[in-house]
Amino acid sequence: PAMGTTAHPDLILSNGHIVTMDDRDRDVQAVAVRGGHIVAAGTDADVRVLAGPGTEMVDLGGATALPGLIDTHAHFHRIGPRAATTASLYGCRSVEDLVARMRAHEEGLPDGAPIVGQGDCFRASHFAEKRQVCAADLDRVACDRPVVVSDVHKTILNSHALKTCAPHSVPDTRTDVAADLRGDVVPGLFFSDARNVLRLPQALPGMPVTHALRDSAAEFARCGLTTVVDAGPPRAGQ
Repeated sequence: PAMGTTAHPDLILSNGHIVTMDDRDRDVQAVAVRGGHIVAAGTDADVRVLAGPGTEMVDLGGATALPGLIDTHAHFHRIGPRAATTASLYGCRSVEDLVARMRAHEEGLPDGAPIVGQGDCFRASHFAEKRQVCAADLDRVACDRPVVVSDVHKTILNSHALKTCAPHSVPDTRTDVAADLRGDVVPGLFFSDARNVLRLPQALPGMPVTHALRDSAAEFARCGLTTVVDAGPPRAGQ
């Protein structure tokens, strides 16, 4: 939109690839912001001329800028505590990278604390080695405590966690669990509902829900999300 001349913008972003997502789906070089609202968008020349003596000028150096993102399915109250206690394995491109991240995360934990990681879908095709992560890989992180990595669909344990967190037997009706426990898939790997039988350790003691919500809001903001729909809000009394 065009901007009046009565006030200068508080902020101008220029020299960028800015995705407006407006009615015309334009990509522009620059935007001007005043009072928390975008008041102009266009070329560098069109927008920079609006600057006043108090305008903050940010050169994006060709980087892409997006409107605030909205996550329509998140477990909001879990994210803050997890960010501080769980290794981020998102974007791992090799088993070696995953092991290295888990080792680096372990260095900041108290002695003996379980080592927990969370990532996106761990598939053999995602990794340079073209194989799945298994217990032996996580044993390289630590052998004297549980090492656990999870994605949306599965959980993988090291040998220590297999001994201390997985049951020795399961009901005959849970054939999916039994198959995983026998190691017919990958040693240490539990798919979907099979992981419900695991007694997984907490990375660190829990925190009050008010603190968890505060930390979660900060983590979402850090990642550029401005709105979140909570798919499973905490229950009363949690």
